[in-house]
Amino acid sequence: MAHSQNRNIHAASFLPVLMIAFIGAAYALMGFFMPPLGDDLGFYHSFAEQNDCWYSFPRSMYRHWLWGNARFADMITPVGLNFMPQWLRSISNGIVTAVLFYIIVKLSLKRPRTEYFLSAIIISLAAITFRWDAIWMEFCATYNYVWGATFILLAVYVITKTEGRIATYWRWLLIPFCFIAAAMHEAAGMPMAIGMTAYIISSGFYKRQDLAGKLMTLAFIAGGIFTLTSPASYSRVGSMLQPEPPLEMLAFSAGYVVILFIAIICLFIWNRNLLKSLIRSSWITFAVAAVFSTGFMLISQYGGRTGWFAQIFALIAIFQIISRLNITIPKCISVSLSLLLCAAILFHYSTLVYWQIKLGVETYKAIGLYKESSDGIIFMDYTNEPDLPWYLLRKTHGVPDDDDSYYRYRMSKHYGNGKQLVILPAAAKDIDWSEFNGTKLFGDRIISDHPFPGSYTDVIVEIFPRTMVLIRGKEYIETGFNIKGRRFFLYSPVDRDPGEK
Repeated sequence: MAHSQNRNIHAASFLPVLMIAFIGAAYALMGFFMPPLGDDLGFYHSFAEQNDCWYSFPRSMYRHWLWGNARFADMITPVGLNFMPQWLRSISNGIVTAVLFYIIVKLSLKRPRTEYFLSAIIISLAAITFRWDAIWMEFCATYNYVWGATFILLAVYVITKTEGRIATYWRWLLIPFCFIAAAMHEAAGMPMAIGMTAYIISSGFYKRQDLAGKLMTLAFIAGGIFTLTSPASYSRVGSMLQPEPPLEMLAFSAGYVVILFIAIICLFIWNRNLLKSLIRSSWITFAVAAVFSTGFMLISQYGGRTGWFAQIFALIAIFQIISRLNITIPKCISVSLSLLLCAAILFHYSTLVYWQIKLGVETYKAIGLYKESSDGIIFMDYTNEPDLPWYLLRKTHGVPDDDDSYYRYRMSKHYGNGKQLVILPAAAKDIDWSEFNGTKLFGDRIISDHPFPGSYTDVIVEIFPRTMVLIRGKEYIETGFNIKGRRFFLYSPVDRDPGEK
């Protein structure tokens, strides 16, 4: 009996590995059903239009620094969107996503293999509670946030954990990577540069490093500083016309930072020795970075993915505390809960793959119909986000709905030669438009031959205003279109996407 129990416990240690591998495989598969939309379209065509010489790529990086921002994630996006074939783009995204979960666990715990229950909890929290809903199924966003987080965490690991473990020449070769990793995104790089500086001050870490380690550390800090060098970045500060309340952002986009702050207060009151030990370790890097990254979120004035890095850094810092507390959990409980968490993750990502394939196929169909349409009007029923199962946590992305003004703009510019995209219900195809009068209801959408009274302008970003109206107390977006020489209006329920900007 005891032998059988030990064998089950040993097998349970592989559950986190299974969870991570399954998540990576899921994102690799979903990558084949992520049609170019939004920023993916913008970045792809931006580079394609200037790819006219052998130095186009470095020139595009400079131009982006000058007119966009200093994010290396954006600067190297053409590698993924323009140079990689779809199969490589999809598989590499799955691999990097899996590595993100792995490196979070690796940095959070002293012994991930034996602390398999905590590993399963960390993976589940990262999968379920992070703001994946604001990243969408969009490679550009993934490169900024998933790849950006993976790169910077890997850089922290090689700087702080690899001396004496890997060949010195590898550490020399990793110096440029440390710069690039910290330069991927300003909300990660600069806070981490400050955190690394705090670690240098609070410990003898830097003095103990060999020359390669010192140069990796300096390159990392320099990369973080680089993210703030673009003059264009500062024009976006305060540009949100509907800023979110700070407390709402802290609660829903930086909750782990709040928990970390509470944990630090508790340690200060009841366990100062542990707190002092943590301050002298790499823990201080993540704790400080979490706080400063939260500052970037608050300055941006909207939540969602802006708190992505702060959440990751705070989660790592929290579990470094938990790991040092050496809490004993009965084996039967840890094995049972680990199995339950693993089953939940497998279910979640299985359904996520199913629905993203469905939505991706719908989107490819919509794009094809739109390209063939002479006036930009297509007749098609598609799955809207509010109609999806709640347990997908809004991670999927399909046909942009009527209030996704930015995504519709990108489709119009790059797929429709500028003509307005209007998606009417499939049943509306049978309407005799020359004889149509009044209003007609199609599910929760309305087509009218006249505009409804009481319309108003809704603006989140100034260049994408939207006309809306309240119908029986519910917000609808108004889309005007012309058929048979007549003017009609489509009214669709507004779905304000989390983290919308």
